[in-house]
Amino acid sequence: MTDHVCFNFKDEDYELTKRDKDHLKSDPDLAGVTEKELERIIDCLEKIAFLYKETQPTAVAKLFTMHADESLIKAVKKTTIEQIITQYWKKRRIEQKYHVFNRKFWENPDFNEPDLSAAYRKKSEKERIKLRPKVEIHKKKLLNGERARDNTIRFALEDLLPSLFMREAQKQAIDRVRNQKFDL
Repeated sequence: MTDHVCFNFKDEDYELTKRDKDHLKSDPDLAGVTEKELERIIDCLEKIAFLYKETQPTAVAKLFTMHADESLIKAVKKTTIEQIITQYWKKRRIEQKYHVFNRKFWENPDFNEPDLSAAYRKKSEKERIKLRPKVEIHKKKLLNGERARDNTIRFALEDLLPSLFMREAQKQAIDRVRNQKFDL
């Protein structure tokens, strides 16, 4: 039997909800199943789903026989367990968008969360996953940078420097004229 660091399959962490109790009373095929047994079955199913990330009924049923308590397997028929998995547990998980029933497996809220009943930690902008930039976009950015550098160099060599040399030549010519004026 494989146990997780945070839990084992002997402890009971799940409590039946009103919906679970109503289903147990309304389904005639579950007549021999007690509330405690249903609670232990759902607890084991939730732990299997969390540990193996598996929700397919056939795989879960096999894993259930590996991890469930021997007394539970003897007390409840295999067909009843399979029916609970397919007719109730799987459908309820789909309805709840695969939300985990066991509160133990819910993500912890932020420390500064004012809502005491918050079950999920809100993701901040920094924690969101940043996708890797596509190679084509990266290449375009590099090409744009190279073009900008080339355009700057071309502007300096073709437009800026010739006009700068022209201005300096004009200043030198004016200075020569001034110097000749006083030499007379």
